[in-house]
Amino acid sequence: MGDADLYPGLIPSKGTETLPSRLTIQVDQMAADMSALIIDVLAGQIVLETRTRIPGRATFLKIFKKHAVATSDCRFTIDIPSLKIQSQECKNMTKF
Repeated sequence: MGDADLYPGLIPSKGTETLPSRLTIQVDQMAADMSALIIDVLAGQIVLETRTRIPGRATFLKIFKKHAVATSDCRFTIDIPSLKIQSQECKNMTKF
């Protein structure tokens, strides 16, 4: 459980950009369900879910500006012995 604050930045239309962020992890909420985490670790894999919502503004032809919200819901499984991602499923959507 946590929140990440993204600072304003520019993402090109045909590319990617790395944006610095600050992540605040809410350890007290994780500790409340520690038994489930221990069971997952002993089973050899951890399933994590992430939800991301990024509001912004899209510019078309350097004239038209439109408010947009990009959302992404992902679920991935981490293999404990190798610490590698076994599977990843994401649903991405943009609303204008």
